[in-house]
Amino acid sequence: MATNQEEASIFNDKFKNVFVKNLSESLTNEDLRNYFGEYGTITSVLVMRDAEGKSKCFGFVNFENAEDAANCVHNLNGRKIDGKEWYVDKARNKSESRGRCGTNLFMKNLDDSIDDEKLREMFSGYGTITSCKVMRDSHGHSKGFGFVAFASTDEASRALAEMKGKMVLGKPLYVSLAQRKEQRSAWLQAQFSGLRNAVGVAPPVPGQVVPADSLNVKKINGKEWYVEKARNMSESRGPCGTNLYLKNLDDSIDDEKLREMFFRYGTITSCKVMRDSHGHSKGFGFVAFASPDEASRALTQMKGIMVFNKPLYVALAQPKDERRACLQAHFSRLGSAPPVFERRAWLQGHG
Repeated sequence: MATNQEEASIFNDKFKNVFVKNLSESLTNEDLRNYFGEYGTITSVLVMRDAEGKSKCFGFVNFENAEDAANCVHNLNGRKIDGKEWYVDKARNKSESRGRCGTNLFMKNLDDSIDDEKLREMFSGYGTITSCKVMRDSHGHSKGFGFVAFASTDEASRALAEMKGKMVLGKPLYVSLAQRKEQRSAWLQAQFSGLRNAVGVAPPVPGQVVPADSLNVKKINGKEWYVEKARNMSESRGPCGTNLYLKNLDDSIDDEKLREMFFRYGTITSCKVMRDSHGHSKGFGFVAFASPDEASRALTQMKGIMVFNKPLYVALAQPKDERRACLQAHFSRLGSAPPVFERRAWLQGHG
């Protein structure tokens, strides 16, 4: 709910353009005009839509005079219409909107069963929610994170304090203030500056080149950074023998667990469990080390080890052309043709 100070500012701002969000998808321009028309003469009304004509669930209403606009905001903000609690306020430009920071919360580690309505229920006790969204992929599956925006910073602050770390469906909820791109950049700059004494590197400034090896293998925010020259494909293949291929992985093994399994053998530059379009493990993955010696040691120690009652297959990962060359050499020694899935490539190489 708006504070007395916020309500007073509504009538002092002298605005005519009103912003409304959290509309139902079926609501039209005419519907919006009918709801707002009782408060005064409307000069224009618009429900915003995407390229396909689907409602974005927010819109704008312009009044002929400022007093009617303020009265409308005072009476309609927070009203529940079509099962949706409307957020109605003065339409603000970008610079004004940035001045109202601290009302939008970001949360992650959400259970897959949590949708927009359940997320709203979780936070509704802390104040007026102006928007609520669980982010989803192109298949409609939850990405495990979302946003909840409140009408005031006090409400958002209270929700953050109460919900941060709370166990929800067996998972600890991560909650923080959502940051815009420029805010994140400033935060990262501050974080980098804070590391100056720890890593001996000054924060970057425009035009400055920071030596890559000065940050390589530094642990920052719990993550060990691998920083090196960006290489093209031919450079990336040498030094060879640093990338391991593993298969027969249990479905419960993710990138972090895979990293934990191999980190003792050296500096891991990348680590990935391959997944299908639904996010399910394909049962294989890759771990790349900073040197061939580290990769060789990991291969020797981990090859065939039992992990979750399954023998782990570990081998040096090979680019496609190298694999093909190996298969050709192997079957040439045997005096036989390669199997069907490689026959076409083999024949092309021997035509």
